[in-house]
Amino acid sequence: ESKEPELGSPPTNSKVICHYTGTLPDQNDEKFDSSRDRNDPFSFKIGTSQVIKGWDIGIASMKKGERCILRCAYPYAYGEAGSPPRIPPKATLDFDVELIEWDDWQDLSGAEGSISRKIVVQSDGGMDDQVGEDSKVNITYRIYWVDKEGVDNILCERKKFDMICEDDDRFTDGFHKCLKDMKVGEKSLFKIKDESYINTDDLWIDDKEMKEQEFNNNKVRAPEGKQTFYEIMVHEQVKAKEKWNATNEERIEQGTNYKTDGNALFKQTRYRGAIGKYDKALDWIDVDFIEEDLKKKKIELVIS
Repeated sequence: ESKEPELGSPPTNSKVICHYTGTLPDQNDEKFDSSRDRNDPFSFKIGTSQVIKGWDIGIASMKKGERCILRCAYPYAYGEAGSPPRIPPKATLDFDVELIEWDDWQDLSGAEGSISRKIVVQSDGGMDDQVGEDSKVNITYRIYWVDKEGVDNILCERKKFDMICEDDDRFTDGFHKCLKDMKVGEKSLFKIKDESYINTDDLWIDDKEMKEQEFNNNKVRAPEGKQTFYEIMVHEQVKAKEKWNATNEERIEQGTNYKTDGNALFKQTRYRGAIGKYDKALDWIDVDFIEEDLKKKKIELVIS
């Protein structure tokens, strides 16, 4: 019986670490293999066909610390052929298995191993619920580090907070990268391994917020040598207009809107945010317009 059942069972693609002893019940429980005898726990990624089918199914139902017997009929073991010389054809196998540990942190796509992710609450949505570029999202989040006693030390915490994905100068590049890989309804933890993703030097914080939340804002950093974690929950999303299905008139309109937003940020000395808006304005009008009036408006935007 597991001592930590609240941790649940290992999800697909997580790394599990086990001890096992394999026997043949039809041959007087003859032992054919044992990680315990070697004092060498066995590890693999669950649900990825790295092991026999019975293991992928059986261990996926176990809890951390649990020990049980997995009896695998031959279709769930080594099939009709067996695995000579130790496993006879059509052999049923018994495994005395202990699930020692499992790790469901996975590398975040596109982060080249610099950010790991653990999904805490799965989204029940489909592709339409994927957070998109420039989407307006409502999120709850925590930024924290963990001390040697395992206590979370909060750097910043906000509930039901509105922001724009990939276009909000109040958040680090790493935060945006994490958020863009999420779906509405999902809650995930992110472990940041590369300091360049959490550079807070050019983040913008409102003066009032800085005064009232001096030790609880996005610019607060973990102590040197301590790893930063993000915990993010995505509540709602309003997707932005996408370029691929926009008319030429809409492209000019969007470009103008981004330029206007950039000017407003520039006046607030939010230069990082302003540059981002200007880049998006140019991106939206980066087509060869046929209409003379739109050509003129494009030139005016570029010059301004």
